[in-house]
Amino acid sequence: MLSASASLDAESQGHVNELQQQWLDEHRRKLEELARTLADIAQRITSLGPEAEARAESPEYLGLVRKGFSVWDGADTTERETTSGDY
Repeated sequence: MLSASASLDAESQGHVNELQQQWLDEHRRKLEELARTLADIAQRITSLGPEAEARAESPEYLGLVRKGFSVWDGADTTERETTSGDY
């Protein structure tokens, strides 16, 4: 009985570890995608010149960006892929 209990505990822990790894992998992927998107945005703003850079640093624009990324983070992957180029 003790052996069976220990075996069951080990299986449960293995399942928990697998779920934690999946969670970490998903969030690592999301952070990598976010980093690529932010780099793309920064490059586009820089290419537009100093006036666009100043506007991008305004509190109003930054609030809009925060709201946009909040919505983006909650979106399905397929939705992100179809809208990622629409700035």
